[in-house]
Amino acid sequence: MKWLVNGAIVVNLLVFYADVSFINAAITATALTIIAYFIATNHDQRRQDRGESVSSLFS
Repeated sequence: MKWLVNGAIVVNLLVFYADVSFINAAITATALTIIAYFIATNHDQRRQDRGESVSSLFS
């Protein structure tokens, strides 16, 4: 779900501002989503190792 929402926004911005094709914008948005997933997973793992809660949406 997050990929669809972020992808819709990022693809439109890339097509409009960077003047790239739709497929290139979609590939870039997918790559950014994958990178963000791994960064968030790594951050959550570090918090769990310290004994902190990771269930809060805004913490």
